[in-house]
Amino acid sequence: LSTGNSKSFFVRQTNKS
Repeated sequence: LSTGNSKSFFVRQTNKS
């Protein structure tokens, strides 16, 4: 998994909360 992709996923999860 690319770092950028992982970061986007993390941000997405945080934003969802």
